[in-house]
Amino acid sequence: MQSHSQTLTGAHCTHTQVITHKELDLAGTALREGKALVVAINKMDTLSPKQQATVLDGLRAALNSRFLTAGQLPVVGMSAKEGDGVEALMDAVTDSYAKWNKRWVG
Repeated sequence: MQSHSQTLTGAHCTHTQVITHKELDLAGTALREGKALVVAINKMDTLSPKQQATVLDGLRAALNSRFLTAGQLPVVGMSAKEGDGVEALMDAVTDSYAKWNKRWVG
């Protein structure tokens, strides 16, 4: 997915600015094909804590409104440059993998 800097407009953003239609379509394709989905948003270190919360809340709102039947999709803010959020991302991937595969067992 694109970095937030390509889709955000300053500190005032709505969920439609946090993720592009193309990215939402890609997420929809993954879900329709039966794939687990974890969304990571990079470069969070470039935002203030308030902006980070706005971006993450907006992204969650966009995903939840578009993919009602998928439930609460994991969204992780991170900074690859600083190494922040990598552990949370790996935890989300591991958890999603376990949950997604559990639906096929039993």
